[in-house]
Amino acid sequence: MYNISDYLKNGISDDEAIRACLEAAAGEPERTIVFSGREFLISKAIELPPRTTVILDGCVIRQQEETFDNVFRG
Repeated sequence: MYNISDYLKNGISDDEAIRACLEAAAGEPERTIVFSGREFLISKAIELPPRTTVILDGCVIRQQEETFDNVFRG
């Protein structure tokens, strides 16, 4: 289980944290990605690899201004 919040550091964007989390989970045959407890602001669709479970727990995922895309893409 990988929590996006664990990859958020000072100065890192939500897009970068999500990408880092997905890269860390890349070696797993199946993975669970958790978005929890805050508002996430994305600039493009979150591209999920096969056999990925996403848990949304008390959070909001919003697109940045002028972003017209899906939130998740398989």
